Formats: sequence, C-alpha cells, structure tokens
Amino acid sequence: SHPQAQALLEHLKTVGRIPLSGPFGKCVLPNPPQPCLFIAGGTGISPHQALIDHALSLSFKQIELYWGLRNLEDCYLQAWLKQLPSWLPVHLVLSEQNHPAHPQGWVHD
Repeated sequence: SHPQAQALLEHLKTVGRIPLSGPFGKCVLPNPPQPCLFIAGGTGISPHQALIDHALSLSFKQIELYWGLRNLEDCYLQAWLKQLPSWLPVHLVLSEQNHPAHPQGWVHD
C-alpha cells in the first residue's frame, strides 16, 4: 500500500467518518473552495484535468490527485503533470507495472 494513503486511513480511524460525495452527474468545484481529492482511472482523468486546471485558476490551495494507470507508458499527460505546481501531490498508481517511484495496485484499493 501507499504510505500516505495508509497514514490517511490510520488518521480516519481516530476521527471517524468524513463526508465524501461523488459527482452524481455534476462535475463542479465546491464553492467556497475546500480541499479536493481527485481519484481517476485511465482516460477517466479528463474531467479531473479540467477541474484541477479550473481550481488552480481560482487559487485553490489544497488539491491532491491519484491517477490509476496500467503502466507509465499509459500516462499520456506528462506535459500537463509537469506544469502543475510543486505543492500539488500527484500519485500515479500502477496496476500492471512495478516501479519504485509509484505505488502498485488499483487506484480504488
């Protein structure tokens, strides 16, 4: 498992439940700005990419992205990832490739 995800899960054990909501047909940012965790798989990154770009234009400061891919070769947005601010954590989760810099498994695990 991913160390940061594991730390978050341990923290959740102490605070109990946290509210989560899916898009349910809506794909909009919270107003007023709130911390945002984006979880995407494969080409499902597209709406997240647009939301992240929009959030950055609105000066959101707490954004994190988990993107599930089969392997690094499937990461077709390298240029976009490189231009993201250094404070924005991006976690590529690889399901079919073992890579020392990226957690292995399914992004939804």
